[in-house]
Amino acid sequence: MRKLIFSKTTRILHFCFAFFVLLAYLSSDFGENIWIHAVFGIGVLAVILLRVFWFVFGEEAVKPKTFDLSLHSLKIYLLDYFNFKENKIRNPATSFGVIFMWIFAILSVLFGLLFIDVVECDGVNVQ
Repeated sequence: MRKLIFSKTTRILHFCFAFFVLLAYLSSDFGENIWIHAVFGIGVLAVILLRVFWFVFGEEAVKPKTFDLSLHSLKIYLLDYFNFKENKIRNPATSFGVIFMWIFAILSVLFGLLFIDVVECDGVNVQ
């Protein structure tokens, strides 16, 4: 039997993140019901916060030490992509990709929450 690297909790959080991002994207054109889009965006943020909590207190496979954030390792990985032979859970590109994805998702949610008032009030109120 094959042993899974990531637990069910990690897999469920991954699925929920993808699900809420997809729903937020699909609900972005609801016009009058833009609040539905905002709720899904807040769902994205909630999943990220749970994921960060799991990142700190979860299983060994998701701990910070499993992330290879060395620029030197990334350079070696990208230059020798097909012959890269590290036995780590994540390669350097995946480590950087995950961190940047979380940062961009958090920024998207925060900017969305900032601008939802502009949409709800039909524009910026300039006096």
